[in-house]
Amino acid sequence: DDVRYYSNAGYEGIGIVREKIRSQKIRTINMTLKKYHLSVSELCSAGRLVSRDSDVLSFHINDAIQAIETAHSLEAKSLIILAGFEPSFTYSVSLDVLRASIEKLLPIAEKNSVRLALEPLHPIYKSSLSFLVSLGDALDLVNRINSDYLGIWLDTYHIWWDPNVIDNIYQAKDKIFGVHINDSLPSPISSSDWRLPGQGVIPINEILKAIDSTGWQGMYSVEVVSDKISEAEYPQVLE
Repeated sequence: DDVRYYSNAGYEGIGIVREKIRSQKIRTINMTLKKYHLSVSELCSAGRLVSRDSDVLSFHINDAIQAIETAHSLEAKSLIILAGFEPSFTYSVSLDVLRASIEKLLPIAEKNSVRLALEPLHPIYKSSLSFLVSLGDALDLVNRINSDYLGIWLDTYHIWWDPNVIDNIYQAKDKIFGVHINDSLPSPISSSDWRLPGQGVIPINEILKAIDSTGWQGMYSVEVVSDKISEAEYPQVLE
């Protein structure tokens, strides 16, 4: 249904969440995408690449490898990577472990022609999904690793709060691998309280103008995590 809704609304691409396709065959998904003339802008997501427990870390690295292979099969342009969080680690140690994990994945990503897009998340997710919460910090790591297959995924919800966001977008330039557009209340009530573009306080036009100025010519995806939008409303929201 998602693919049909997107096609009927005139979209050219679609982002795919892994949880939605785990029980489906890739061949069937590709046939459906071809039928509705949609490309895959991104596969979301893999990560949790920071852990003190070596078995847990290995599990998530192997899961990321599977995600890379899935992204390749779907001809997805990028795989979004979330850093993860280990409460017993300092920021510096977390950064070292994350870097080592990503460097293990990069040869596999290159072999499969899949770009890894590191996505910094809003601080409300710091103790669960990502210790990397600022675009500047994520960009520093990407630049240090310096691979054509590693870049940044920008999400207006996750980056708008940072007073340095516009300057960091300018610095990201060719390291931008994708963009999510959405909106937020001044103080989100929960992690599933995102808003549609124009329904919140994010200076979306200013952020998108900065992204455009870097020369970005790829897709802009709308991603809204909300428990206030029912499945029956999807077609209306897409339009």
